[in-house]
Amino acid sequence: MPADAVELVKSIAPEARPDPAKNTLDSGKITSARGGGAALQLGLNIVARCLGPKQASAVADQLAMEWDGAAPVRMRIDLPNG
Repeated sequence: MPADAVELVKSIAPEARPDPAKNTLDSGKITSARGGGAALQLGLNIVARCLGPKQASAVADQLAMEWDGAAPVRMRIDLPNG
């Protein structure tokens, strides 16, 4: 999160504690992503919140992605042996 965005969030919601190092934010009422690159992680976090972490892991598997709930999303590429 850029510094000017952090200041804007604090001016709107003084109790907010934005963390510029995190890609996603889930405060209970607000769920947001740092940018387009974090969209898949945000989607998996929403699935986990609504349907549970097992379902989010299943979705990640279908998308050939690794997801453990909080870590950055990584694409997984399985290469054939040989």
